[in-house]
Amino acid sequence: MSPLHGPEPTDHFPPEEWNYTEKKELPPSSSLADVFRFTHGLTFERNERRFPTPLQRTSHLVDAGGEILDAIRVENKEILRKVGAKLMMRIFNVLQGLGEREDALIDAVIEKYYFYSSETPEGGCCYCGEKPCVCGLDKAKKELKREEMPKDVREKIAQWTFSDWQRYFDELYGTNNRARGLVFTANRLVSETIEANTSSLRMSTAISPEHVGAQRYALLLELADSFAWLAGLYTVLGTSFEDAPKLDDEFIAIYGKGCPNCKKFPCVCGAFGYVADRKSKK
Repeated sequence: MSPLHGPEPTDHFPPEEWNYTEKKELPPSSSLADVFRFTHGLTFERNERRFPTPLQRTSHLVDAGGEILDAIRVENKEILRKVGAKLMMRIFNVLQGLGEREDALIDAVIEKYYFYSSETPEGGCCYCGEKPCVCGLDKAKKELKREEMPKDVREKIAQWTFSDWQRYFDELYGTNNRARGLVFTANRLVSETIEANTSSLRMSTAISPEHVGAQRYALLLELADSFAWLAGLYTVLGTSFEDAPKLDDEFIAIYGKGCPNCKKFPCVCGAFGYVADRKSKK
């Protein structure tokens, strides 16, 4: 079984050995795994009450995609950055609802976006093998021979922050994405959240354990796609990686000291608010 399948969901997740409410502030330069553990402490209890199924959580993820498009429509890049951080939180919330371990997203992103071989130890596109990618809009029809990633390389990647991944994706796709523009990148991001929701729907209606496992695996890969395009969205807001806003900064500014609404850790908010509801009151 692929490691991306992770553990089967249980009634005792997070694992009992996790002190997942201990770290109540998210420091800069946190790895993806550390951020995931932090989000457990912040949102686990509320999400269990409000969104008990993975399908509800992927639907909530798609809702954040709609906010991305709204921000594009009104040409408000400040809101766009904030909504991007919200979308990232909802990716973690989906993983949380699946009962996934802390490094599941890392494994999925490596599988989709880090082609490792002795000739490409710093990674490359998993379709063309190059960095920067030379696929264009169509994926290269090229058979690549992946090699097993050495343990020390995997351990190094496991410590990458949002900014480390954002830089990596910029090296792979930044030039192409900036040429295609903000609207193209945002549309691709939203389409990936929709595909994640489709995989979740299929998983919820599967009639066999094998089908459930296949759709769970597909969902994890769609979450990796959503993360990759979200990183791309932040990058195209600048002319280069250096002057682009960073997902780290936005995420920590909003969530780093607790819930931005109730100001508590863990969050004790009631029902979620929706953009459509706020619009209807204007």
